[in-house]
Order: sequence, then structure tokens, then C-alpha cells
Amino acid sequence: MFNDAAAVFTVAASGAVAPSSVTFDNSDENYEISAILDGTETSVIKMGSKSATLSGVNTYGGGTILAGGFLTVGSTANLPAGPLTFQGGILRFTGTPPSSLGAYDVNWDSFSGGLELTSGTLTLADAISGGGSLSKSGAGTLVLSGANSFRGGTAVNAGFLRMNHAHALGAGDVAVAVGGQVDLTGNLTVTNAVSIKGVGATSSGEGAIRSVNGTTNTWSGPVTIAENSARIGCTGGGLLEVSGVINSGANVYEVVVRMPNDTGGTLLLSANNTWLGSTWIRCGTIKLGIDHALPTGSVLRLGLGAGQTGVTNSTLDLAGFNQSIAGVTDVGTDNLHTVTNTEETPSTLTINNTAAYTFAGEFTGNLDVVKTGSSTLTLSGVSSTSGGLTVSNGNLVVSTSGSLGSNSTNITVAAGTLTLQNSAALADEASLRIADGGGAKVNLAAGVNESVGYLYFGDKLRMGGTYGATGSGARILDDEHFSGSGILTVRHGNGGTLIRLQ
Repeated sequence: MFNDAAAVFTVAASGAVAPSSVTFDNSDENYEISAILDGTETSVIKMGSKSATLSGVNTYGGGTILAGGFLTVGSTANLPAGPLTFQGGILRFTGTPPSSLGAYDVNWDSFSGGLELTSGTLTLADAISGGGSLSKSGAGTLVLSGANSFRGGTAVNAGFLRMNHAHALGAGDVAVAVGGQVDLTGNLTVTNAVSIKGVGATSSGEGAIRSVNGTTNTWSGPVTIAENSARIGCTGGGLLEVSGVINSGANVYEVVVRMPNDTGGTLLLSANNTWLGSTWIRCGTIKLGIDHALPTGSVLRLGLGAGQTGVTNSTLDLAGFNQSIAGVTDVGTDNLHTVTNTEETPSTLTINNTAAYTFAGEFTGNLDVVKTGSSTLTLSGVSSTSGGLTVSNGNLVVSTSGSLGSNSTNITVAAGTLTLQNSAALADEASLRIADGGGAKVNLAAGVNESVGYLYFGDKLRMGGTYGATGSGARILDDEHFSGSGILTVRHGNGGTLIRLQ
């Protein structure tokens, strides 16, 4: 037996040694064994929390028991074929691992332990059962292809764990640590509960759980965000549906979606999720599968990030559903930032912001936008939505570069203020409705001469002409409904059509 009482922790011999068994029970020091372990009945037992490294070309035939710590080998030359029993220990390959453990007689019914792969790929095709657990560490890839039923849970501490079967993770919970990643390979529905930290194992950080190679998969178990800015994603234009509830417990943690710049991908959310932080779409698409799939208190952030460059599109697709959020803003100036509805069924986006935000992206599709909340939302992008805009509270500013687009023709100011800072903010044939008696106003900045088709105060259609606050120079002065020094030109009304000569 080798334990922590030894004075020398490197063991060498001039020839092969063949004891009946070799036991390493070390929790304070690591052992290195360069001697050749021989003997048809000789077994190796690893106990304790530290490592024992076998570097000899071993030929012992009595099997290997991993009861604790790490048994470290460079290749299968150091670990001869025979019985291989996992009882809580970890088998560590520092070189290229075998493609499988088929050369070893593994008792998969009582498996409990782990594999650390520095590089390469190792596949476990047998079904793992029993009450044990499985851990994966190291930068390499562990592939699970069996219909596993082990109950002790799975820990992905580093590198890649690839699922080739819906039940690859057994019946227990899954924990993905910083630097770990679970890849779903196609047409899988995973029911396990999972907690995730970090951005994944790839250099670009495409998610701690993700669909790979353009495939479609579903994660139906609950997902816990266990660290701020944990990521979920896809590769190759694939789709990952998360139908389990994504939560962050009592922690205010942001959820980040990051797809590859060149291929994108879609995260479909079909549960009423409850995480407490913001939602950041760095690249790719979040698509709704239910009303309010995003937490209604979440701020939507779109873009690759400050100072980041790349050909990226960041999109929220309401897909015929409705969504309330606590704000929308840009993170960086890369390419397109879009909130859209790609379905024929109308969608409504309600922005209930109590802090000020600026959004330089665009609203598109059959989408109604409702501004609530007491603070200011500034729109500086050019939109093309065919839906309407309603201001119910606070101040919605269409900046000097912004426009609601020519297709958005139903504009309502029910309360609060709509501020127009350029003369092309609204469609020329838009119908503008301003509520009576509730403090609703349109603020027209200096130099603005905006045109609309029709003007209503409450339900009453007003006559054509020019409108503005006192001092604006408009023909019809109205300080109840207007402020600022700009002018609103109403092209049609209950008195006919106004023709403005240029």
C-alpha cells in the first residue's frame, strides 16, 4: 500500500513487479509510478483524493478499482485491459484517450465516478444504471450514446459532454460549471433539471447548453441560471427549444444568448420564465412560443457588446405572441438589432420602463408597440412595422435619426408624451390620436414640421391644418395637446384635405 506516510512519492523499479495488489490511499500527496506492474492476478486500487500516475507499460491482469481521487494515465498502454470498476474515483487521460472503453470490463450497473480527458474524444455507448453519478472534466469530449438511468446526477466541470441519446444524462440533475458545455446532437428531448454557469467551452462562448450542427432539440427540464451571464445557444443555424422554466432563484442574473456570427441560430422559449436579470441577445434569435416567455421585469439588450465587431444579427421574434419587458437597448453598434413578429397573427410588445433607455434598432413585422412606464424611451433607428404605436406613460422620443416607418399608421398618445425630433418620424398618412383631458401631449422639437394624415382628439376627428403650441407659428394653437416649438401638419380632416405647397 502507498499512503501519505511515505517519504518518497515517485516509485521506479528496474523490472516488472507483480504483487497481488497495489493500493494507493493518498489524500495529501500525488504518486508517480514508473515501474511496470505485472501479474495475471495483480490488481490496482486507487483510494484517497489525490492522484496516482501510472507511466509504465503495465500488464497486470487483476483489474483496476477507482475508489477515490485520480488514476492518471497517458494512454491505454499504462492501463491494461481487464475489469475496470468506478467506485467514486476519476480516470484521467493526459494523452489521447481510447475511442471507447470497450477493451475494459466495466460494471455499468454500479458505475459511479468520472472521466477527465485532456484532449480527444471518448464514447460511452453502454447504458449506465444504478445510484451512482458521472463527472466530466478536462478540455476533451465525452460522448454519451446509451439510454442511461443512473440516478446520482451529472457534473460537467470542463470541456464537452455530447449527448447522442435523450436519456444520456440518466435520471439525476445536471450541473454545468464554468468552462463546461453540454451539446445536443439532434432530435433529442431532455427532461433533466440543469444548472448552468459560464459561457461554454468554445472560445466564442456559444452556451453552456446548446444545439449543435444545425440540429433541433428540446430541453424540457427546469434550467437554473447559477451565475450571472450564463449562456444558452446553438450552432449551424440550429434550434434549441427550452420548454422548462428558466430561473435564477433569488439572484439577479442575466441570461445571454450567443450564436456563431456566420450561421446564427434560434432559442425558442415556450415557458413563462422567471429569471430576475436582463436578457442579452448577443447574436442570433430568441423566438417566443408562449405569451411573456421572457420575464416581464427583464430588460432586453441586443448586440454583440461594446467594442466588439463582427457580422451579427440580434433578434427577438414574438412569433404571434405578446411580450412585456422593462426596457430595450443596444449593446454595441454591430449590424442589425431587431424586434419583430414573423407570423401573420399580430403581436404586442409592451415596454414598461422606469429607467431611461435608447434603442437604435428596428421594429418590424406585424407588431404593435406600447410604451408604458414613467421614464423615457428614445428610438433612434428606422422601423418598418405594420403595427401601431401607443404611448401610455412616460416619454417616447423619436430622435433626429429615428422613424416609425411608412407602414405604422396608427399612432396613439393615451397618456404621457410623444416627442418628435425630426420631420419624418411618422408616416405622412398616419392617424394620430391624442387623448383628451389626461395630460397626453405631442412634443414637437424646434424646426420640426411633421405631417400626418388624420388627427383625433379623443374620438373626434379634427380639421386639416397646422397644429402646435403657443409660439410655434401654427395656425391652430393648442397647449393642451402640444408642446415645443415645432409644427404638426394634418393633411386630411373633417374640413377636407390640406394641400401643403413646397
